[in-house]
Amino acid sequence: MKKRMIALLLLAMLLLLSSCQTAQPREIREARINDKGELELLYTDGTQSNLGVVRGSDGKDGQDGADGKDGEKGATGATGATGATGAIGPEGPKGPTGAAGTPGRDGREITDIQLTADGNLAVYYDNRESTAVEMLGKLYLFGGQCATNENAVWAVYNGGLLILGGTGEMDYAAGSAPWSSIIPLLTGVFVDTSNGLTLGENTLAGFDAAQIFYPEEPTYIWVDMTASAPLYETADTEGTKIADLPLGTRLESLGTEGDFTKVSYEGEERYIETRYTVSSDGSVVYDPITEQVTVTNDAGANLRTFPDATEASAHNIHVNVPKGTTLNCTGISRNGRWLRIDYEGRTLYCLASLVAEG
Repeated sequence: MKKRMIALLLLAMLLLLSSCQTAQPREIREARINDKGELELLYTDGTQSNLGVVRGSDGKDGQDGADGKDGEKGATGATGATGATGAIGPEGPKGPTGAAGTPGRDGREITDIQLTADGNLAVYYDNRESTAVEMLGKLYLFGGQCATNENAVWAVYNGGLLILGGTGEMDYAAGSAPWSSIIPLLTGVFVDTSNGLTLGENTLAGFDAAQIFYPEEPTYIWVDMTASAPLYETADTEGTKIADLPLGTRLESLGTEGDFTKVSYEGEERYIETRYTVSSDGSVVYDPITEQVTVTNDAGANLRTFPDATEASAHNIHVNVPKGTTLNCTGISRNGRWLRIDYEGRTLYCLASLVAEG
């Protein structure tokens, strides 16, 4: 192919030279091969020549080059965004209702729960039959003080009984009480209000009301140790005095605060000094009797203006009568500690331990 190209170029030059002898000189402005493979010459005078096909057949393909080396691994691309959650499928068909269970036994109402002297928990039911519940026994699991009031306490016993007690208010936000996480495991709640415990609105949030038990009756105290006792608006003897309560006055106890007992009086919360009260059956509640007793104490018997034999009440001694004196007795306190004596037209009080019947 190269030889043919060279020959054509030589021929073209000869023609050019011969033309230069007979005509005006002209120059080749452009040589090109058209799309048919023909050589075309374009001259400066605007004429052109077609010298025929000069393109040879295609040559054979050369050998494939060697494979190149793999390039370095590029950096891991960023994790794509999580796709949207798919739609929830349709609800499956409702299964058939199961067979009815066997009816349970009739329940018993719990009226009181107490800690016995040997450390067991005694549960009192509606028939007032005392039963030591074996699943509770002495197994105290855990408990503590209220986070906002150290005088309010709680405890959980084996068997799932939660007991709340103490004085003042026990208050928790809903779901924040220490026992909130074990509510499904608890079988009952007993709230001991005998010392004036009160509960915040959400303290027992999550409990079925049927699981919560309170004492059936309020706790009472009686004015004792004095002929009359002052009742205050606050737990302070320097505060406003509401009334002077006579001996034997019964009050509903709402708990203690320091040296005072908070009581309910005419629908209001008031305070009385605890030292002026008793709570064991009301020692100043007297059952009437008519009998004579004789002083048996060697030092005689002090007849007092009110039933108080403490050192702080020495001024209440009206008279000391000698051993062997016969006295007219008109009453005896419920706890058997004091006798009510009719002496020279006055009502006085004598310790029962100083005399004997007859």
